[in-house]
Amino acid sequence: MRHLFVYSTVKFHLSPPYKSCAISLYKLDFFISKKFLLIKYLISIVCPRSMDCGHLLNRTNLMKSQDIYVLLKIVSLEHSKGSQLYNRGLSEPAGWSSDDPDVSLPEISNAPFSLRALSAHTGIGKSEVGNSLRRSEYSGLCRSPSDGGSIKVNKKALLEFLVYGLKYVFPVRPGAMVRGIPTGFFAPSLSKNLLSVSEDAWVWPDAYGSMKGQAIEPLHSKVPKGVKIDSELYTLMALTDALRLGKPREVGVATELLREKLR
Repeated sequence: MRHLFVYSTVKFHLSPPYKSCAISLYKLDFFISKKFLLIKYLISIVCPRSMDCGHLLNRTNLMKSQDIYVLLKIVSLEHSKGSQLYNRGLSEPAGWSSDDPDVSLPEISNAPFSLRALSAHTGIGKSEVGNSLRRSEYSGLCRSPSDGGSIKVNKKALLEFLVYGLKYVFPVRPGAMVRGIPTGFFAPSLSKNLLSVSEDAWVWPDAYGSMKGQAIEPLHSKVPKGVKIDSELYTLMALTDALRLGKPREVGVATELLREKLR
């Protein structure tokens, strides 16, 4: 029908000098359309199921780096039974200035695992937190109880993905020297496990950071803000960077530390 319309337009609205050129373009368009239909038909013969696998191409189910951030926030809340772990009196020096305006707990309800609370404490929008949890549930990394209780993280599957898949799915390379929040084994809570000091520190770029080092892009732009109000989350996120960037021995240490925290 579309080709008939094009042809009618050509026949009745173009002057003779241009009509033959337009008709040639129409024939080319029709030829390309036939080629496309032929290719689609051949694919359906060679791989019949491919025509019924549209859900595999559904980008809404593809994991995003922020999904790991949200899942580890839930793990941190489970460890603290829903209360925040951030404490201004940490025995280790913090990775940022005490003047940082982000170091303040947002006001939320008494439901720490709700979308609203997770959004407030991660800095990610409420709707995007919901989308993130749906993606994680689709991939088997978490589940929502049928009774409406709090979300449960599949810690065994999460650990497996972090150790064996994270650095390939969400790779990162150290960047320029900047001021920021130390990550990996340079984080205050993990520095005692540092195996080598020959390299420059790794930091998430942040104006209030306490250390200068090579810039590391966090799994999500809101990670620096989220870790400032949750020391356990800070440790977990730093360990993920140790897995993404560390040498074999460091990766081994980070794996064991994460295994302890994801029991």
